Formats: sequence, structure tokens, C-alpha cells
Amino acid sequence: MATSRNGARRAGLSPRRALDGLAVLVLCGLLFGHLVNVAIYGSKELRADWRILLPWHGGYCSLGVFLGIAVGVFIAFRAPGRCLRWEYLDVLIPAALVGATIVRIGCFVGHHHAGRLTSFPLGVAYPGGARHDLGLCEAMLLFALMLAAAVFGKRWRAIPGRTTAIGCAAYAVGRFAIEFLRGDDIELLGRHSDPRYWGLTLVQYATLGLAALALWGLWRHREHARGAAVSETTAGSTSVAASRD
Repeated sequence: MATSRNGARRAGLSPRRALDGLAVLVLCGLLFGHLVNVAIYGSKELRADWRILLPWHGGYCSLGVFLGIAVGVFIAFRAPGRCLRWEYLDVLIPAALVGATIVRIGCFVGHHHAGRLTSFPLGVAYPGGARHDLGLCEAMLLFALMLAAAVFGKRWRAIPGRTTAIGCAAYAVGRFAIEFLRGDDIELLGRHSDPRYWGLTLVQYATLGLAALALWGLWRHREHARGAAVSETTAGSTSVAASRD
């Protein structure tokens, strides 16, 4: 939170709005993450007891977290009659990466996400043999993105929205690839295997949507910025001509 507040202050933005927006994103991510997890994995339990809908019952699904964050972004950072306030999202990206990395390290410590059987040196011992641990894979991806944001973030922020677009697109590509390591036989471990549709998981389709949304948002912002620049140039030319007259 201190990182987001200081980043907003340095960028000339409202620290209060940055922190309030971060809270909205976290709450929406947790809410939708839990509800989608129940919808996908807990339908039988839901029919038996509606209380598993309560946030302190059950787990969270990254697909739902994606959806919740998208909803939260439009709630917290959409300006009336304009595109999203991308400069706020740029400030929040470092905090989001730190938080997500910590969460995935926790997933790795608990070995919550078993992947395919492997002989890879970083494979984790599960009953029946070593497997990829998707929590570890994603933690490594997020840590790499965190380092990239620390090294190149100042340069990327020269264009509002570029940090967000690059971060979301890079994460989407990395997570799309990691999903191919997801185990489809983990019922042997007493867990649920994610269904695949035309060879891809729902999370992979979500990452494609995330990348497309980030690129669309950046294009939309540039169009607004270009239109504003043209308007300012036209207004300046009109003022100069009027003064000459």
C-alpha cells in the first residue's frame, strides 16, 4: 500500500484514489474468485449447503479473480465520458505483482496446484511421482515481471497505460504457457482436473481476453490522447490567428 501511495504521489495523482481503487480491486477479485470457484468446482456442495457461497468457505479460482479485477477496474478507474485512468493502473501494477507473487508462493508451499508428471529438477514430489507445481511456475513468472517493472517501469510510464499493457500482456503469455503443464490426471490425488475446451482451459481463454483487453485499452487511450493533442493544436492556431487579426 505504501508503494502505491508513494507512486501515486510521485506521478501527481491522488494517493487516496489509488489506495481506494486498490481496495476495490482486491475485494472484487476475492469475491468473484470465490464465486467462480464454487460455480466450477463446488456445484454439488452448493446444492447441499448454500453457505459455501460465503467467502470464508472454500477456495478461490484465478479465472474468477481475473473477472473480478476487470469489474473492479471499471468501477474504480473509469472516468465519465473518457477511457480508463490508465495512469492509476500503472502505479498499482508493482503492488499487484508483489501481492500476486506472495499468494503464489503460498500456493507453492501448500502444493495446491499439481501439474503433469515430470523429471524436471524443480519438480515437486507428489504421490505417484514428481510433478510440475503450477504455484511455483507462476511465482517465478510474477517475480520476473516484478523485476522488469522495477528496471523499466520509469521508462514505460512515459506513456500512460504502457506499463499496464506490457505487464498484462506478458503475464497473459506466460500464464497461457504454464497452463499446458496443468495435470489432467490429478483425480488420482483426490483433486479436480480443469476441463479443456478445444484443447484449452478456461484460464487460457481468459488470458487471451486479458491480453486483448490490455492492448485495446492502450489503443483507446492513445486515440483519446491524439484527439486531445489535435484539439489543443487547433485551438492554439485559432488563438494565434485571432491575435493577428
